[in-house]
Amino acid sequence: DLSATTGNGIIEVRDKKGLIIIGKTTERVHIIKSSVTLRDVEITGGIVTEGDVTLSLAGRNIVSTPEQEESDPWAHRGSAGIYPKKGSTLTITGDGYLDASSGFGGAGIGGGSGVDSDAGNIRIEGGEIFAIGGAYSIGGAGIGGGTGGVCGDITISGGSVNAIAYDGAGIGGGDSNGNCGSITITGGLTYARSLRFGAGIGGGRGATCGDITISGGEVQVQSDFDGGAAIGAGQNRDDIKSDCGNITIGPGITSVYAILQGTLGS
Repeated sequence: DLSATTGNGIIEVRDKKGLIIIGKTTERVHIIKSSVTLRDVEITGGIVTEGDVTLSLAGRNIVSTPEQEESDPWAHRGSAGIYPKKGSTLTITGDGYLDASSGFGGAGIGGGSGVDSDAGNIRIEGGEIFAIGGAYSIGGAGIGGGTGGVCGDITISGGSVNAIAYDGAGIGGGDSNGNCGSITITGGLTYARSLRFGAGIGGGRGATCGDITISGGEVQVQSDFDGGAAIGAGQNRDDIKSDCGNITIGPGITSVYAILQGTLGS
């Protein structure tokens, strides 16, 4: 029970299989090489995963990092809501709900900005997920790279995913070299949206992504502002180019649409 645990700023879970995590905490939860269930948790210090970690969702779960404070603008303020460290793989499954958000500059799930930066691979196999990147004048992806913090490969094979960003992509790159690897969607329901300069799925503003392959499931994408593609590249940022790899779309797609200037491709 997180509510009954104190860790001087960090609560560590290491080498656990089948553990059920419940309760509330303002501290950061560090999960290492474990397979655990999140059941009705509220964590406002964020989650960091290291090594191969599986999070199974049950009930309603809220994971976030704090917003920027003027007196302490970067300490723990650039973290992703859920941050899988570089070289690790995070798998999310189950049938519960997850709300993951970054207070400033990081991705909802993925890379960070300033404090925590480069992230590993992300696999979503189940659950109902709402992920939103940090806002203000810079922004991480809903799922993917942060502001300058890169992300590995992203795979969605099941569940329901709603990923929203500002200057980053809904799913893909963040802002300002917050690049990500390949993006593969083979199943589930996916809705990805960038509210400003990123792609719905693909590159963020001044950030790249690898190949994009969509071969199954129901996918809806949206880019609200001039310069961002629905699927593809985001807007360039000064001399930092946004780009993506090859785009392959199979017959399982229900709809692809963009608002205002967004288009398919870069």
